[in-house]
Amino acid sequence: MEHTLCGLCTHRRLRRRRRVLVGVVGVVVGALALGGATVSASGAASTASVGGGVLKWAANLSGTAASVVALDPAQGLSTGADVAWQLPVYDSLLHTRPDGSFAPGLATSATLVDPKTITVELRQGVKFQDGSPFNADAVKAGIERNMNAPQRGQFRAPLLTVSSIDVTGPYALRINFAQPVGGAFYPLLAGQDTFIMSPTAVAAKSLDELAKAPVGAGPFKVASYTPGQQIELVRNPDYWDARDVRLGGITFIQSEGGPTTVNALAAGTVDFATNLSVTDAEAVAKRGSVKVSYKPLDNSALWFPVCKAKPPFDDARVRQALNYALDREAINKAVLDGRGAPQWALWPETSVNFPKDLKGHFAYNLAKARKLLKAAGYAKGFKTSMLPINGVTAAAQVAEIAQEQWRKIGVDVEIRQTSDFVGDLYVRNQAPIGQPGIGKISGPYQTGSLGDLCKYDNPKINAIVTQLSAVAPGSKEAVKLWSQAQHIVVGDALSVWAVFAPATAVWNTALKGVRLVPSVYGYTLDLWNRATTLK
Repeated sequence: MEHTLCGLCTHRRLRRRRRVLVGVVGVVVGALALGGATVSASGAASTASVGGGVLKWAANLSGTAASVVALDPAQGLSTGADVAWQLPVYDSLLHTRPDGSFAPGLATSATLVDPKTITVELRQGVKFQDGSPFNADAVKAGIERNMNAPQRGQFRAPLLTVSSIDVTGPYALRINFAQPVGGAFYPLLAGQDTFIMSPTAVAAKSLDELAKAPVGAGPFKVASYTPGQQIELVRNPDYWDARDVRLGGITFIQSEGGPTTVNALAAGTVDFATNLSVTDAEAVAKRGSVKVSYKPLDNSALWFPVCKAKPPFDDARVRQALNYALDREAINKAVLDGRGAPQWALWPETSVNFPKDLKGHFAYNLAKARKLLKAAGYAKGFKTSMLPINGVTAAAQVAEIAQEQWRKIGVDVEIRQTSDFVGDLYVRNQAPIGQPGIGKISGPYQTGSLGDLCKYDNPKINAIVTQLSAVAPGSKEAVKLWSQAQHIVVGDALSVWAVFAPATAVWNTALKGVRLVPSVYGYTLDLWNRATTLK
């Protein structure tokens, strides 16, 4: 008898190659209250100005009819795709740190008062690049502008859960939610969802003008934009924290990756690039005077969703057997040159949300796999099929390796191709679209979600998803809930997990003091690291 196993998936949203900002909430400058999360700071704005060299950043600026470069956050088409050039122009209410925690930015504090309320205190004395005041009225108008813009995928879903925003003082706001989802919204305070355009500019300029010459409150201003070729940013001398931003400017230069970016980095015509393939990053390292960073990315996993409603995969022992029969270390070496990391749970080992006791839970063990199949009534194995996500080379490679490895326990897998991956997988249950954060569990395992393959229903998981939406990411409560969720998901082998792919960053050695911070689709440069300079 033949069964459809799953689709082999990359736990990423389908998107263009430009990728950049998210993190996990924690408290860096301030305190973590048990009743909620608070990021806070005190101190006056910096007035000193320290300039440095102009960073040449390789990026895909090509754009298409369905995927354009957006300098105005409200006019984007893909979540996080434009953060690399938007963040320097707008700054963010909270800054993301290397460990994924949050630090004060344009907001001096942000507090999750309760699951339906977040209060924000803004930094005083800040001005937009046109001289208008950055205050509570401006922030309220900016967030509402983003909410009311045509929603084309540029913002994350929690943005539209805001029911109202109250201005409680010249520099104070209260963000209200009809449902207890404040914890899910909190990370948006560090992303393009809450980047604020100057209300004065919005009133005076057309959308086309704002798309080419936006006005934010960030450390850099748009000097010129040549579509498909270059975005030139120059220092904003009036930026509130000019002293801590040491770069003299940033020029984003069109480079679609692959040999073009490799050659540019090796020749020194660009200084910095992110999200190269492992092969390309290693090629640059061999040719040029560069440094390379490889970091496992939590929302870039190669994994197998499984239809748990149909035999033989309705038996947890079968799913566990497939997990034990998958040699993750071998996959990592063969597909990612050993630069990735085995996936033991929903989060990588480097995350605060990873339960340490799950490390190696499904370590490669053919004897255990055969024993479990025998106990489930499949001592001689069975035939099945899988649908790898189309267009992703690594997914095809992992599918072929898994096919060979599972053959050792008697599971004969046919690899099928489809031009309608989502339809075949979710509608016809023959062949997911991954998300960072809470989407790791709500996407594939919450009853009724698009990713809920074959209508899997687990009230315990549904309850945990609800609770996670109500607490601050990174808080003690959230870590505890993630542990509970992953022990259920991994214990019952609700999927088969392979590896976390690495995010890469490459830079020339003339760029000093590089510090990377996590983003939605990789890692990006921490502009607020005082040690970051360019000769």
